[in-house]
Amino acid sequence: MLGNSKKICIIMDRFPDLQAPTLLEQVEILEKMGYYLRIISINRPDENVLELFPERFRSKVHYLGNSLKASPKAFMTVLMFFLISPIKSIRTFVSFLRLQKNPLRSLRLLKNYIHAILLVNQHILDKEINHIHSHCNPDAANTAYLAASLTGLPLSLTALPGEIFVKRFKSLKPALCASQYIFTLSNYDRNAIHETILHDVKLKPALLCIFNGIDLQMFDFVKDFDVPKPPYHFITAATLTRKKGIDTILRALHRLKEEGTEFRYTIVGEGPAKQPLEDLARDLGLSDNVIFSGIIPRHEIPKLLEESDLFLLAPRILENGERDSIPTCMKEAMAIGLPTVCTECGAVSELIENCETGMLAPPDQPEAYAEACKNLLINSDLRIQILLKARLRIEGSYDITKQAQWFSKFVASHSATF
Repeated sequence: MLGNSKKICIIMDRFPDLQAPTLLEQVEILEKMGYYLRIISINRPDENVLELFPERFRSKVHYLGNSLKASPKAFMTVLMFFLISPIKSIRTFVSFLRLQKNPLRSLRLLKNYIHAILLVNQHILDKEINHIHSHCNPDAANTAYLAASLTGLPLSLTALPGEIFVKRFKSLKPALCASQYIFTLSNYDRNAIHETILHDVKLKPALLCIFNGIDLQMFDFVKDFDVPKPPYHFITAATLTRKKGIDTILRALHRLKEEGTEFRYTIVGEGPAKQPLEDLARDLGLSDNVIFSGIIPRHEIPKLLEESDLFLLAPRILENGERDSIPTCMKEAMAIGLPTVCTECGAVSELIENCETGMLAPPDQPEAYAEACKNLLINSDLRIQILLKARLRIEGSYDITKQAQWFSKFVASHSATF
């Protein structure tokens, strides 16, 4: 453990965020390493979302609030900073002006500037913060960038797949180039940032891949090697959005049902695609087979995985470029001994090798997906091989304890900037 000598201000657009559970996992890792964390959320989540998370997180989050209402206070703070540190103040204002390439974004960037000033005044100066970290949501990243410019503190960013591959990501180039470190969740994501943003930058920030790990103590390898018998139980745990491809799964299961396969399918999670998926399940005649359980407590996930025969996910690349990375629940399923069927999309192939650690099918092809499911249900040798190799893959690369140890060594050797 590093002790509490390092104090990090973590800036997020919204915390907790159901669509970005990875951020919560990273906070947990840093807390386990003994860091003091000042968690700043620009926007406040819905109260029903907030209640789903542990009390210890709810009590630690600070909200910046409405930037326009705070404008008079921010103006006085600007004057104070200019008197105390004119060079840093001018440098920050110049950085703000350089972001103003698109007139349509001017008001939004002004809010970021005000938030950065309030952030420094209320949450950094008197808390002896010595590092600023943010994820690559535009509001959070630009606020962190301007705050780092004003204070001179080192900056690092975490880039999530849902942020990297959308058009607006390129507007974050100033913040990305000003960072000491950019953390990604896969080599696929790291290469994408290098090719699209940093290829022409001379002094590049360090691009570091941290595979978000899982706590293997919560996910013992408990599966037996017997071929399952019908009625089968399938499960998906994910945020219900189009990029997860759950509609492909429903169409594949419709084919299996027409062939006489008996099953029930539990979908754990909430999201904007829930109602369309419920309608699709009804239209496909799967209402008696599919259960939409909503969000369930985290500690109940291992038991659900143990009781299932296949973990299903079918991610796709959306029209705007957004895509999934390596879903945490897929790692948990593999750790516990639950075979996984997924589509070959984005960084998934870094975790799943077809017929070795799981089964892969092309995106948006229900027929191929249904065949992959059947192979894992009836082929005993293939199933056993996948169970064993999947567990070894998780132990080797996705153990949260090993990830924390690696990150601890990294911080110890880069203590001046992190």
